[in-house]
Amino acid sequence: MPVALTTSGRDKAVPPESLQRLAKVLESMNRKVLLIHREAAGHVTNYEDGVAILEFAIQNAAPRQ
Repeated sequence: MPVALTTSGRDKAVPPESLQRLAKVLESMNRKVLLIHREAAGHVTNYEDGVAILEFAIQNAAPRQ
């Protein structure tokens, strides 16, 4: 299952370092990971990043059998 994460430099709720560490662990397990970091954003995911996440998930999802 693909995993997509967004982080930001001004997020007070979730430190970006925690998700960046998670992304590295998942990648080391050969998981498909998309990590988008926006330094100037807060605890928010913008529309464009949401679209990128959905496209990534669709393109990397295993086909149904």
